[in-house]
Amino acid sequence: MTLVQKICRLLTGTYSYLFWNVFRPCYKFLLRQYRGLHEIEKRALEDDIQGFYKCIRTSKTLIQTRIYFEEKIYKEEVLDVGIIEELYNKKKINHTKANVELFVKTYNKLFNVIKSKQRLEDTRIIKFEHSNKEHKEKLVKFWNLMTSNEPLPDIITRRWIDIGFQGEDPGTDFRGAGLLGLENLIYYVETYPEDAMKVYRDSCDPKHQYFFAAAGLYITLEMYHMMNDNYFDSFFCQTNSKEKALAVFNEIYSIVYTMFGKHWVKQPNATMMRFNAIIIEFFPLLKKELHHELMRSIGSACTMKNLI
Repeated sequence: MTLVQKICRLLTGTYSYLFWNVFRPCYKFLLRQYRGLHEIEKRALEDDIQGFYKCIRTSKTLIQTRIYFEEKIYKEEVLDVGIIEELYNKKKINHTKANVELFVKTYNKLFNVIKSKQRLEDTRIIKFEHSNKEHKEKLVKFWNLMTSNEPLPDIITRRWIDIGFQGEDPGTDFRGAGLLGLENLIYYVETYPEDAMKVYRDSCDPKHQYFFAAAGLYITLEMYHMMNDNYFDSFFCQTNSKEKALAVFNEIYSIVYTMFGKHWVKQPNATMMRFNAIIIEFFPLLKKELHHELMRSIGSACTMKNLI
């Protein structure tokens, strides 16, 4: 190790020590004096679920609280009020009824968000199997929705390409999205047939052609990554079952695919050869517009209220 490297390591270590043991505690102390609130209280009041959880995960004095939280979430158990009192004592937070109720409410939201993600992940990792009767029935259902119940020649046929799969065996397209991708496609076509068929017809246009079903599975995978980046947390706060979590994700998926369809036809050079480039460009734009679009479309609509 050179002298320069040794100096850099020493400076990095010194800065890290000072930041975590001097600067950060002083900053938090001054902030609490100014606001009159602990950071955990502030995050809960702002309905910042991930910020609330981060405060617990990163606190040296709340290691046991974090372990307790994660065990409760894993076991799907309700929160013991005693742990709240312990946390308040450690962080010197006022014991008031309002504070306790706020803490429990925020924990319940956090619980629902984490469990919803786990439940959707459990569906995504299920591989599509032709030998599985339920999987096969779902695939045939998608075929019937897309073709108005036209007879399916065989489970392995080039006719699958007609509705947007990339080959005669549709099972090969489900690799990344798993069964979650199939659930998304079925919901979109079944619940929003006009929007879905408009997007499908546009995908069949020789000038702007792409694989409708395969694109839908790609969108599922990208949305899965967005979900893990906490983009949809506010919509999972009340979802306390696998069915509700899937219903919310399906609803968001339908909006996203419709938005992609509109984006695609606006591109002057939208061709099969440029599909990957265009859809990769779409998602950064989507992240800027999505929250507004979701709130406009489902945030205050009866549909979302019925789902949760």
